[in-house]
Amino acid sequence: MSALGRGAAAVQAAQAGLRGFPVVPGGKRPLRRGWQSSATDDAAVVEAIWADVPEANIGVATGRGLIVVDTDSIEADAAVRELGMPDTVTVKTARGCHYYLEGHGRN
Repeated sequence: MSALGRGAAAVQAAQAGLRGFPVVPGGKRPLRRGWQSSATDDAAVVEAIWADVPEANIGVATGRGLIVVDTDSIEADAAVRELGMPDTVTVKTARGCHYYLEGHGRN
């Protein structure tokens, strides 16, 4: 995905109500301290963040009714589907998928 594409994707996520924050390019570590309280679904704020760091990966804060199931292999993805994963927003990752679900639970 191009850097420009990341910014657009981050804005789309915000518009869908997902609270995003910038992550180290190519990694999973938040770029900024205090990401838990600064994660936002304000599309204008998200657009400004990614204009500043267009190469940043996109982090999504969970909780507040959002659960993400992360499958890290083809086999794990197949197992989750076999268990009956409902149709939901899904993002392809380098090794599997992220399934975004409504619900409450502990990490």
